[in-house]
Amino acid sequence: MNAKNNTFSTLDRRKKILGGIFVCAIVVTSVFIVYFILAFDSVGYNQYALNQNGLTQEIENKVYEKGFYHIGPLNRFIKFPTTVQPIEFYESYRLDSRTKDGLLIHIQLSFQYKLRKNDLIHLYGTFALDYENYFVSQSRTTLRDVASFYNAIEFFNNRTFIGDIMFEYLIQDIDAMYADVVYFQLREIDLPDEFEEALKQVQIAQQQYQIALYEQEAAIIRAQTQIIEAQAEANITVVLAEADAEAYLINMEAQAEALNITLTAERLAYYAMGQQLNLSSSELLALLWIMAIQEHDDSLLIIGADTPVLIETALNTTEN
Repeated sequence: MNAKNNTFSTLDRRKKILGGIFVCAIVVTSVFIVYFILAFDSVGYNQYALNQNGLTQEIENKVYEKGFYHIGPLNRFIKFPTTVQPIEFYESYRLDSRTKDGLLIHIQLSFQYKLRKNDLIHLYGTFALDYENYFVSQSRTTLRDVASFYNAIEFFNNRTFIGDIMFEYLIQDIDAMYADVVYFQLREIDLPDEFEEALKQVQIAQQQYQIALYEQEAAIIRAQTQIIEAQAEANITVVLAEADAEAYLINMEAQAEALNITLTAERLAYYAMGQQLNLSSSELLALLWIMAIQEHDDSLLIIGADTPVLIETALNTTEN
């Protein structure tokens, strides 16, 4: 019996030991899991993070980007977006203001901001995680102030210019709060209905006046065109007369040049003939005169006393 009791006692002790080891393993595993959960954290793809101590609330002087990090069991990540974030004064927030001349207007606009990585510690130290509400509050005040600089008619006529001024003021305000305004859209400016109707009537009158000016300018241009056409026709007549005269002169010069060439050729030919026949100048002239008489009708000839002639030819002519 004692042997059996000892055997059972040994088994019981072993079971208790194994049970204790199992419990310890579970406890250690649980502690490890809890530690792992508490001591490690991740930063998403579109996030920045600051590491804050849970006891002292101190912020580590470092900005974490995407990844998985061991930060300690008492610390936590405070996360911020890296992407552009919108603020709209449209549905969520209203923006009512008064113009310089006292008219109530409703402005619909939106802008997008982006947090600066290197200023996240200052941003959190100043606004904690409530920074966007501060952005909304400050931008509403600034935009109302800008709207009060201009009359209602300026909002109607110079909307783009006023939007640019609003954008510039927003950039300055949000920059002072550790962020950048990257886009701005002035969607709509609602003026009182009576004022808009009056402006439309003014625009219609201005358009009609402009149309009248265009018609007047067109009539003036048509009249000037007719004058130019008449002048052009007169100029064409003058040009044609000048062209005819110039053509006549060119023709006369060409004929004179041709005659000069012919006379030069004849002179050279007669000189060569005189040289070949061994004639003196007087004899050559007498020969040329006789040749001329033979080439023309006798009725056209006038013979002077000093004119050299062939006597026989003259006598024959008399007898006939």
